[in-house]
Amino acid sequence: MFIPPRFSGILLETTIANSRSVQTLSDPVIHRCGISDFAGTNKTPGYVNGTSHPSWGMYMARHETDEARKKDNEIRKIRALHIEDDQIIRHLVKAYLKNYIDVDEAENGDEALLRSKNHLYDLIISDINLGDGMDGIEACREIKTMSRYRHVPIIAATANSQSTVRNQCFEIGMNAFLIKPFMKEELIQTIQKVLKTA
Repeated sequence: MFIPPRFSGILLETTIANSRSVQTLSDPVIHRCGISDFAGTNKTPGYVNGTSHPSWGMYMARHETDEARKKDNEIRKIRALHIEDDQIIRHLVKAYLKNYIDVDEAENGDEALLRSKNHLYDLIISDINLGDGMDGIEACREIKTMSRYRHVPIIAATANSQSTVRNQCFEIGMNAFLIKPFMKEELIQTIQKVLKTA
């Protein structure tokens, strides 16, 4: 019987072309192949079209290394609060970061303070002009008074590029200043930088 070699990654799914020729693997064989996760009920391997076994069932297998598990854990534990009154920008940032960071949203300063009290975030991204009520600088200043947020990095993301605003942001303890509009790469690089130095 053919046994796939040890591998890392995810094999593509294929459909069963001929159910009469399906061969089911036993658990010992699965472990010998280096497969740690199995999707499906019949544990039947499938190969992409064009191989010598087009009739085998579909499956997804993953062999996790210690490094991969560590990376997954690091990604899962990152949680950010995005303070922004513009719904379109909130959706855009969430789309930019969906594969990397879990993003909660607050559209004003009061909501940001409430969320910060009820949850612990690893990162805060804040606009400065939040419309009515307190602005982003006031909101982040209040958040910084909470003991558990003293060392949490804050990124100012604003269309206001005035040096006075920039200075105010750094005076209250913000870690980076990002000018809108920004590209996905700029946002991710800024986040990586502040997380490394936090």
